[in-house]
Amino acid sequence: MLKLGKKDIRGVMSFPPTPGKPNADRWDCVDSVDLDKTVILENKLIQSGVGVITHCGTTGENMALLWDEKREFIATAVKAINKRVPVFAGCTALGTKEVIRQMRVMKDLGADGAFIGLPLWQTPTLENSIHWYQDFSEALPDFPVLVYANASFFKSTFPTPLWAGIAQRAPTVLGCKGGTGPEFVDKVKACGNQVQMVPSMLGAVTARKQLKDAGVDPNYITCLWSTDMFPEPWVALADAINKGDEHRIEEIKTDIEGTQRHSTPELSKKYNFAEYNTQVEHHSANASGYLPGGFGPNRPPYRDIPEEWKAHIHNPERVAKWQNLVKKYSKATAK
Repeated sequence: MLKLGKKDIRGVMSFPPTPGKPNADRWDCVDSVDLDKTVILENKLIQSGVGVITHCGTTGENMALLWDEKREFIATAVKAINKRVPVFAGCTALGTKEVIRQMRVMKDLGADGAFIGLPLWQTPTLENSIHWYQDFSEALPDFPVLVYANASFFKSTFPTPLWAGIAQRAPTVLGCKGGTGPEFVDKVKACGNQVQMVPSMLGAVTARKQLKDAGVDPNYITCLWSTDMFPEPWVALADAINKGDEHRIEEIKTDIEGTQRHSTPELSKKYNFAEYNTQVEHHSANASGYLPGGFGPNRPPYRDIPEEWKAHIHNPERVAKWQNLVKKYSKATAK
């Protein structure tokens, strides 16, 4: 029996970086996580109004952490969060048995669920993908799973038949961090009442429109995911979505579109975001000033970033635009 349900996936699902020590960028740093800053981060995220916290995905550098580092980090995070919001721990690994081993430890540490992509070696077939999540449901029938549906990294489009199979064979899957796309409505229908699809940021607005145009209740969308530090504008947007306040949704959407968050159209054309995802998000978090002293440097091997992209991220005018928006919606939320 799951302790969490689809209804508990609500508001903003935050995907923060994992706080690092000053030498975290060295290959010989085997204790890179700043646990003191981890406690500060969890409290700040909850104070900012996020509804779910997920650690150790791409932004959280799951691939760059040693097992001992990740275990201590999640233990610290879970203790600091103290059941105030659900917390999902990243457990993506190369094979089924290793994922299950990690899931069992994370469950014992007090995490509310696991965050898992697809196998990261051979390109998975549809049957591989369905059975992957089916095995997790059989191994830990009381531990929820959040699917990490990133087509760039997991060599899959996460097609509609996958969701039909998950709904039939993997009952512990209750959420999915993903996008929208042409099949979004079909995927929602295939999931039935089991899975909460969580679109990215402004993708939640697009998703509502897709559902409405297809004659599906747009209030299906209850959550959006974000990697932004100072997430108050996203919290305001999620609140407006959950209230069905169309005027407010459009107002916040227009404000956010004017901030040039992580990139520009020119940078997006010149560089492949999938090659710099971790670096861009980490630099953006540091530029925000959200965590006193910053999140530290990127861990190896993902340390390189084009200088012009880095300059855009750290541009004081760009940062100020977002911070002004944070002030606006922090005051609005406080009311």
